Amino acid sequence: MNINDTHSTSTTQDSSRPQAVTGADAGEARKPCRTLRTALAAVARTVAGLLTFGAMAAPAGATTASYALSYQSLTSSSNVVMRWNPCQASIAYRVNLAQAASTSTGRAAALKDVKGAIARLSTATGIHYRYLGTTTRIPTGVDWWRNTGDAELIVAWVNQSSSAYRTSLLLRDSRGWLSGTAGWQSWRWGAFNGQPAGAAIVRGYVVLNAAQRSQYAAGFGAGRTRGELLIHELGHTVGLNHVSPTSQIMYPYMIKRSSANYASGDRAGLAKVGRPAGCISIPAWSGAPKDL
Repeated sequence: MNINDTHSTSTTQDSSRPQAVTGADAGEARKPCRTLRTALAAVARTVAGLLTFGAMAAPAGATTASYALSYQSLTSSSNVVMRWNPCQASIAYRVNLAQAASTSTGRAAALKDVKGAIARLSTATGIHYRYLGTTTRIPTGVDWWRNTGDAELIVAWVNQSSSAYRTSLLLRDSRGWLSGTAGWQSWRWGAFNGQPAGAAIVRGYVVLNAAQRSQYAAGFGAGRTRGELLIHELGHTVGLNHVSPTSQIMYPYMIKRSSANYASGDRAGLAKVGRPAGCISIPAWSGAPKDL
């Protein structure tokens, strides 16, 4: 069993300028100017042009600060904090519960915890979320963000022993599969028609290891809980990285706690990626960001 967290991954869809493309073909039409970038939660720099999923000693790259943010280099050579537009009406999400429990009662309890974790994240960021229902989709592959349907965020339990529920996104180390992995897809644009260059997260995922579900108690109470795992992973989906203080939820290991809640450092970081940080004006050309 391996319950040493979780890692996060991120990818960036790059557009140097608005392009006249629409509908399902929008992403393919932008392929020539697309730059795929991926970062693991504890890695200092993004690896350009390469999708890397590798074993990592989770605490090694964790900052000693109480929170850590993700950054994106813009076409203007400046860096911005990676975050969603906190002023959008809501982030729509779906949950795949098929492997969350073996009974309908257990799956209902898992969904309750997902909703509870989302509510805690929303309170800490000021970002609104909207539950659309369950889904059979499992984020997987380099282009996972193309296959989220009507959801901008998917939370899914996965089973690496079953081809029907397997994902390429769940990470592993020398001890085996991790408890979970989370990631995000960002949209980056260059300066155009007087609008400055910028970037924003537009898709996210959480995949949780169903083989380890018995290691986590339901709820957000004392011990090592599913609630702790969920709020940690959801922290990654909004741009938070790992930190080394054990008092923070973004500590790289799942540990027994008196309760599962974001701590002061976590909340400070979430404010930096949430509504207090201000709105992001995403260019409204056809295909971005809804139809990546």
